[in-house]
Amino acid sequence: MNGIDIYTAVAGIDEAYLADTENMAEIKAENLRTKKRQRSVMIGVCVCFLFIFGIVGAAKIIDPQKTEPKANLTDPPAEGGQHRILPFAAKNDPDADAYGEDEIHQVRLSVQGIRYEQLSVEEIAQYGISESIPDSAFGAQIGTVVESFPGQEPNAAVSSPEPSLAGAQVFFYGTANGSAVLIAEKNGKCGLFAMLQWPAYLSFKESCAFFGAEPSAEGIESVAYTIQTETENNGGEAVTGTLTETDEINALCAALLQLTPEDPPEDERAPTPKWYTEAWEAYKANPEGRVREDITLEIRFYNGCRMKNILYQPFLGSGYFDNMKALTPEQNETLRGLLK
Repeated sequence: MNGIDIYTAVAGIDEAYLADTENMAEIKAENLRTKKRQRSVMIGVCVCFLFIFGIVGAAKIIDPQKTEPKANLTDPPAEGGQHRILPFAAKNDPDADAYGEDEIHQVRLSVQGIRYEQLSVEEIAQYGISESIPDSAFGAQIGTVVESFPGQEPNAAVSSPEPSLAGAQVFFYGTANGSAVLIAEKNGKCGLFAMLQWPAYLSFKESCAFFGAEPSAEGIESVAYTIQTETENNGGEAVTGTLTETDEINALCAALLQLTPEDPPEDERAPTPKWYTEAWEAYKANPEGRVREDITLEIRFYNGCRMKNILYQPFLGSGYFDNMKALTPEQNETLRGLLK
């Protein structure tokens, strides 16, 4: 799937993708059984006795009529309601979760191969949300979260390795007018998830559409940047700045709109373009006359979205910009001149 396919899939997911994967419960059960077999026989016997006595005791005291009914997760949000913001927490249970052995437990969602990170309460405030989300903020429904396992991504519209997210309903955050922010709702609480990077293999215009904004000062509030310069004694210094004026932002957007995105690699195991590797080798062989500047940009949209950690390296070849083909000397000169 190329970048355009990914964007199209996320922007309008077909109903056919909304079916739950049939065998995920069996996979999870088998994983649990495998881990339990690794335990010693004596411990297993003790656990069995405790389980039997616990069931007998519980059967005497539990009243089935008092069990809280399970929420119907297929129903859309009630009209006129408010949905409480309460980020989902990682369970961090090696016997139940689907994270890799050494993987950091970060609560996330995956939609057609695009990864969305859960936003903190502070980050959610960027979208003008404090304690709850109104019904009017719920956009089109994507699907119900299916739990994923390492190397076994389910054929579902939306998935997550986090058990606490399984069964949650996921919607586009309609207020952002794009595909970069999602709402996950389960048992009356909500979490917000966002794509925070420039989507691979998309042009600047397509990327802004993904984030629900115009590629100009009409949609972009500001562009923050940091210029990290490497000095001769291996030290470094950083200069920061922010473009806020309309003409500055429009000039930068005009330059970015001229860039051409890289094509998806033929071999996904070697995603780095050959020309970029060769440019690095050429620089290391003869760094004289070139000042190394690693520039990172963050685009801040009026709708609250952020596109972070965009890398620009004007000293490599005729200029490198994240996910783009090699710049022309003229493009490189124009871009570098806008970041003062």
